[in-house]
Amino acid sequence: MAKNDPKNVLEINNLSFRVNSHRILEGITLEMERGEFAGLIGPNGAGKTTLVRAIIGELEEHEGTVRVNGRIGYLPQYSEFSRDFPITVREVAAMGIYRRKGFLRKLTADDHEKINALMKQVGICELSERRVGTLSGGEYQRLMLVRALAAEPDLLILDEPEAGIDEMGKASFYRLVNDLKKSRNMTILLISHDIGMVFDACDRIICLNKTLHCHKEVRSVSAEDLKKIFSTDFDFLIRSKDHFEREHSQ
Repeated sequence: MAKNDPKNVLEINNLSFRVNSHRILEGITLEMERGEFAGLIGPNGAGKTTLVRAIIGELEEHEGTVRVNGRIGYLPQYSEFSRDFPITVREVAAMGIYRRKGFLRKLTADDHEKINALMKQVGICELSERRVGTLSGGEYQRLMLVRALAAEPDLLILDEPEAGIDEMGKASFYRLVNDLKKSRNMTILLISHDIGMVFDACDRIICLNKTLHCHKEVRSVSAEDLKKIFSTDFDFLIRSKDHFEREHSQ
C-alpha cells in the first residue's frame, strides 16, 4: 500500500477508473522515489494516457488516491501550438515559469537568465527568437523540455517524446534527459511505445495493461516476462548484449 513517504515523489494507492461499465484502470498502486527514471509501457488501450491524466490532476471521479510530493513538469504527447501561431521559442519557454509563479507577473532578470541557461543546456539557445512553427520535430521537443524544466519540477513526465524525431534525434534526446536527471536528481516518468529505448534509457520499468503487472529494475525484466504480461499483438523490442531487435508476434 502506497503511503506518504518523504522519499517518494509519486504515490498512487488503489487507483481505479471506469467509463460506464468499461474498465480503464483497476487497482493501481505504485510509488516512485526521488531520482528514479521509470519507463511506462503497455499496448494501445492499456490505460497509459489515463494514468498520466490522473497524475497531472486531469482525471475526475476516479477511485483511490494520487499524491505528488512537489511540482510536475509535463511534456505532452501532441503539439499544443498551431504551426501558424505567432509565438517565439523564448515565449514558449517562459510559459514554464509563468505556470510556476503565475501568469499575471512579469519575468525578472533572473527568470530570463534561467530560460537562457536551460535553452543553452538543451542546445536551442540560438533558436530563441525563431517562430515555433519553423522548428524541426527534435527542436520542438527540446523546447517543450525547456518549458517543463522551467517549472522546476520534482516529477518530469515525458509522454511519448520521441514522436516526430528520427532515430539519431531520439538517442540524443534521451542522453540529454538522462544527464538532466543526474544533475537535478529529478524523478522522471517516460511513457513510450519504443520499448528498446525504454530499456536503454530507464532505470526501472512499469508494465501496465489496465492493471499494474510490474514495477521493477529494467535489468530484471526479460522479453519472456513481457510476452507473459501482454497480449500477442504487442510488438516487442528485445534487448540483447549489443543491440535491440524487433520481434513481431505471429
